[in-house]
Amino acid sequence: MPPETHYASGVTARGAPDADPRGAPDADPPGATGAEPGAGFRRGSRADDPIAGTEAWFIRRGLPQFVDSYDTRRDVWTRAQPYLTAILVLELIPYAMVAFLPGGSLTPLLGALVVAVVLGCYALWSKWRRGFWFAPPNRVGWPFLIFFVLAPTGGAIALVAFPAADFGPITWVDVAVSVAIQVVILAAAYLITRFAVFPMLWWAIRQTFVHLGDLYTVATKALPLLLIVMLVLFVNSEMWQMAGTLSAGLLWSSVGILLVLGVLVTFDRTRTQIRDLDYSSSPDQVRSSCVGTPLEPIARELELPPESTPLRLRERGNLIAAAMVTQLIQAAVLGFAVWLFFLIFGTVTISLSLQETWLAGLVPTDLFISVGEDRGVTRALFRVATFIAGFAAFYTTIYAATDDTYRRSFATDAGAELQQAIDVHRVYAVVNR
Repeated sequence: MPPETHYASGVTARGAPDADPRGAPDADPPGATGAEPGAGFRRGSRADDPIAGTEAWFIRRGLPQFVDSYDTRRDVWTRAQPYLTAILVLELIPYAMVAFLPGGSLTPLLGALVVAVVLGCYALWSKWRRGFWFAPPNRVGWPFLIFFVLAPTGGAIALVAFPAADFGPITWVDVAVSVAIQVVILAAAYLITRFAVFPMLWWAIRQTFVHLGDLYTVATKALPLLLIVMLVLFVNSEMWQMAGTLSAGLLWSSVGILLVLGVLVTFDRTRTQIRDLDYSSSPDQVRSSCVGTPLEPIARELELPPESTPLRLRERGNLIAAAMVTQLIQAAVLGFAVWLFFLIFGTVTISLSLQETWLAGLVPTDLFISVGEDRGVTRALFRVATFIAGFAAFYTTIYAATDDTYRRSFATDAGAELQQAIDVHRVYAVVNR
């Protein structure tokens, strides 16, 4: 067995914890008993667990695929459970309120009381064993998921058996719909949590607003000429008759087509940018990247192998997705600015009577907000501004794909944080193997 190097942080180079200070022998290192790599030291219960802290660090940056042995019961449902529990409580409240309606039954209320007792017992057990009320479990399995699906369904079944006079008729079709809704909620929670959609969006939004100067540079280069063209289109009757008469479905479908084209252009550009990142940084650069992360004390003592651990396909895909979301949000910010400009500009300069003339009676002028005499925000104005804003966002993605200044700013800003994640993952892979 190769020797293990121990570090002051309590982790060995192979990822196993140090020997028990009371003199107990070390546990077998990962791989000695056929365990999966990293099983010797993954998620301890200690707050100073650097591996668990690093995995949480990855997830907060929208990079969950960087976590080794990413497990559904341990890494996905445990994070989704608090939100699912809150949704479940809100769904059960109406069934409990049936008991207070005229002609209502006490059966749903008794069911809600049973659920409340179960939650209370779990809270007491959690406080006794873990020191926290409603401490999240280490794993969430099928029992909780089945309970999440069937609990509201049980309330609906109770209303079928004991209908309430003022609650409206409840049929078995409603029961089936209740089950389908719960399954859809579970599927959405799984996808959002597994791929860390909200952390990724928050990271991308933070990158956008931290580096607004770069976004301003792109806007000042891309929008001036485009703005002149859009102004000409905006005061054109054909534009109003085309975009102003679109139904909601057709309008968002048109914007969606532009979005898909923008995603395709962004994907090709982002893949090149991710490929240009440094996957074999020097040891000094890796240690510098680990400053401020849970692996900082380990990186100072760790001797990195000469060759870095190559990223797997899912990890590279996660990097591309994070970078794409950042750039798409930047385009969306510019699109929103254009939309707001034309909404205000149209309200001030284009009268309601002129809008009716341009629409030529094809659709009625639905007034949303009245602003003075013969001025206001109409449905047609909203549609025209939305269509032009979608085109502006699409044009911004095309322009950014060919602008060298934007590429350099990406490498300096968002690319630098992605480079840090790659360097931290390099230490994480060595320690956790």
